[in-house]
Amino acid sequence: MTLLQKSIAILSGVMIASGLVSVSAIAATLTQPNSSEIASQAIHNANEPTTIDALFNRGALRITTGNFSGAIGDFTQVIQLEPQHIEAYCNRGVAYALSGNEQRALDDFDQALQIDPQHADAYDKRGTAYAQQGDFEAAIANFDQAIALDPSLLDAHYNRGIIYQLQENYPAALADFTQTIRLDPSIPEAYGRRGLVHQALGTLPAAVQDLQTAAQLFQQQGNQEGYQQTLELLDQITPTP
Repeated sequence: MTLLQKSIAILSGVMIASGLVSVSAIAATLTQPNSSEIASQAIHNANEPTTIDALFNRGALRITTGNFSGAIGDFTQVIQLEPQHIEAYCNRGVAYALSGNEQRALDDFDQALQIDPQHADAYDKRGTAYAQQGDFEAAIANFDQAIALDPSLLDAHYNRGIIYQLQENYPAALADFTQTIRLDPSIPEAYGRRGLVHQALGTLPAAVQDLQTAAQLFQQQGNQEGYQQTLELLDQITPTP
């Protein structure tokens, strides 16, 4: 396994691993209209929720707990009650993607964009579904559209950067990871991937600096596995005296 291949395997906590969308990332980007307190009450309520908000919030929590079929059922009920509920389509698409049904996910994202063609998050999520299918050209096109509509959409920059990295388009990957860090400097994976891009471009000091920052952030955030694996990468790319 090459250094880059190893990095793809271990620096995957935010969105894409080995060229595919990471399940943790999509779940983290769910749109919930009400507070988490309302959502928590909805999922633990012994009675079957009947309101749109309660169904939606229970579906969102079911995704975070891995109950994708239950989430799909909840979002389907929301859509039956309110056929123009764009976030229900988006989040049902997420549940389908996480359960491995990329085509159903794409169908839902398509429907969301029929309702609102300017919905940046739907383009972003559709891009991740295309990436899951290995259609990187379509994925990049969707990330491009998402960023055009919302330049601050961190997920789209990060995911597009990973695809560029996999395609060995290192200057483009570098730009996207740098923008990701500008938008949120607390993501260790972004520093780790940018460090590996610097390594591929031959800028070793910048690579070492980024990987050191990634290791520090992993440690601060309690991710010991990421911390140790990033240290291993540093050992591999740092010249011995």
